[in-house]
Amino acid sequence: MKLAALCLALVLGALCPQAGASTLQLTQGGWDQGGPLTILFTGVDTDLSGGIDTAELTAFSASFQLDGGGIATLTLADLGSDGFYYASPADYFVKADGPLYSLYEIAFAGSVFGALSDSTSVVAITGAPLQVDGASAVPEPGTALIVGLPLVLLGLRRRKSAPHCGS
Repeated sequence: MKLAALCLALVLGALCPQAGASTLQLTQGGWDQGGPLTILFTGVDTDLSGGIDTAELTAFSASFQLDGGGIATLTLADLGSDGFYYASPADYFVKADGPLYSLYEIAFAGSVFGALSDSTSVVAITGAPLQVDGASAVPEPGTALIVGLPLVLLGLRRRKSAPHCGS
């Protein structure tokens, strides 16, 4: 009876939707000056909306190669409470205001716009979309249960049906 209850709990846990962590590296070229822009972020779609917003981020960094040399960098601390949303390379929004530079990125309905500015003027603009360079997803706990549960059950079945020696 205990084994049946454990199996039922594992199956129900496997069937319930759960969020998995994702890490993406995005690159954007096509800037009128400097570039490229590289964004790296990690987040968990905890509300299962299909996108990751600022509250769901665990890490964020952006770096832009400046035309005259040097690198403009922005971090998670530079994002406002509504400064980030990413669902796909065609649906995203980034607004980051750092001490030296600000970044504004938006893509939706087939349109893309990106701008990097300093405290006095726009440094560079682009109409090119972000490209996914690298992505990794941490498997959801439910996936491990779905794969592992049949193996556990097979092992228990073999153990029960094995002949006992010396009894």
